[in-house]
Amino acid sequence: MHSVRVIVLEGPSQTAVAAQAVLDASLRANQCLWRITRRDGTEHSRFDEVRESYLQRQERVVQSARAAMAAS
Repeated sequence: MHSVRVIVLEGPSQTAVAAQAVLDASLRANQCLWRITRRDGTEHSRFDEVRESYLQRQERVVQSARAAMAAS
C-alpha cells in the first residue's frame, strides 16, 4: 500500500515553513520504513521517534493554516 499527502498552500511564509517541516519529517519516516522492510532491526524504535515528530509537525501546519485562514 502506498500513501501520499500533498500539501498545497498559499499564504504566509510561516505556514510554508511548517509545511516544509512536514515534508522533511515524512521523508525521514519513509526512510525508516524502507529500512524496516530491509530487515534492519534497529529502525523500529527510530521509526517511533520519527513518527511522533511527523505528527507534531503535521499538527503545527494545520494550526498555522487555520490561523492564516482566520486572519484573512
